[in-house]
Amino acid sequence: GTLTGSNKVPRGLILVPLIHEGRVLGAMSAQSYRIEYDPDHMEFLSAIASQAAIAIRNAQMYKQTQEIALTDYLTGMGNSRRFNLALQSAIEVAEESQRELSLLLIDSDSLKSINDRFGHRAGDLHLQRLAQVIRESIREDDMPFRYAGDEFVVILPKSGIEDAVQVGERIRHGIEVHRFEWSDTLVLGSTISVGAAAFHPGMTADA
Repeated sequence: GTLTGSNKVPRGLILVPLIHEGRVLGAMSAQSYRIEYDPDHMEFLSAIASQAAIAIRNAQMYKQTQEIALTDYLTGMGNSRRFNLALQSAIEVAEESQRELSLLLIDSDSLKSINDRFGHRAGDLHLQRLAQVIRESIREDDMPFRYAGDEFVVILPKSGIEDAVQVGERIRHGIEVHRFEWSDTLVLGSTISVGAAAFHPGMTADA
């Protein structure tokens, strides 16, 4: 790698790996333009690196735990907690910037009948396919979430109701033409219901 800072060639240079439980997380470097480092310096920096590695790993694990708590296990989308946080943030941005903001609410019409006829594994696959179609149908800035059960929501920043309806229709059509197969031979037709709502200044998330 390259050293940042001065372009001068240092007299002393120490590079210490940041290791936590046998796993290298990165490296720490120190350089001096006045002295050459000795073993005491090396020992001191190694002690700092050891503590830094623990702190970095703890921060990584905390972030991963937070990520898991805000993610739906089945679809990999954000869950209702993440949706509530994202919607509140999107409303604040829309209020401040006076930009449009819309929301799509999507329900599967078919989950109950699929569960009843073929079991919950088939139902889970149906939800995963629905999530896939939603992802493929939305735009880069749009944010999809699995709210609960067979309910999905999409936040559409900078989008009015007409844009939201267009995206919703893409999703609806994508599900309509999507071949859902179970047990290799059976092909099921499935449908969804989609609603669109637009934000107006002063509206709350609940509204």
